[in-house]
Amino acid sequence: MRAFLDDRIDPEFQEWKTTWQDSQEPGADTVRETLQDLDLYLGTAFRLVRESDPGEPTDDEISPAHWQQSVVDATDTLKRNLYGDVGRLEDMTLYKPRGHYTNSSLLKGYFQTVVWLSQSQFHLTNESSSSQWDRELRAAILMTLIVRDSGAVLHEGVGRAQFMLVAVKHPDGSI
Repeated sequence: MRAFLDDRIDPEFQEWKTTWQDSQEPGADTVRETLQDLDLYLGTAFRLVRESDPGEPTDDEISPAHWQQSVVDATDTLKRNLYGDVGRLEDMTLYKPRGHYTNSSLLKGYFQTVVWLSQSQFHLTNESSSSQWDRELRAAILMTLIVRDSGAVLHEGVGRAQFMLVAVKHPDGSI
C-alpha cells in the first residue's frame, strides 16, 4: 500500500498540483478547490500509511493532520465537515484497529489507511446541495484521472482491490 501511494499516486498528484497552482485558465479556481479536497483525502492517507506523527492537535478541518488525528484517536462518532460538507457525519470509531492489525504500528497504519480510503468516499448522489455534489463529483473524477495517469493499474504490485479502493462506485453513489 505504501509503495502504491508513494511511488505511483503521490508523484502524479504533485504534478497536478504544480500544473494548476498558478494557472489563470478558466476554471482553474475550481480545479484548485478539487485538488484541495484530494489533498485532504490523499494527504491523510499518506500520513497514516507513513505512520507520521500527527503533531499538535489542530481544528483546521482542511488539514490532513486534523483528520489523521481523528483517525488515530478513533473516538468521535459524529465528526462533521469532511470536504466542507457540514451535513455529513463520519463515524471515526471505525478506524480503530482490531484483530491482528493491533500487533504492530505498521499493521495499524495499514488498517487505518485502507479504512480511510474506503470510508472517506466521495458521494456521487445528489442528496446534498448541488454545489457539494458537484464538488465531490469533481474530486472523484480527478482521483480517477490521477490513478489512470499514474500507470498504477498497470503496476505489477497493485492489486485489483487497491485500485477498487479509489475508483469504484458503490451502490450508495459514493466512490
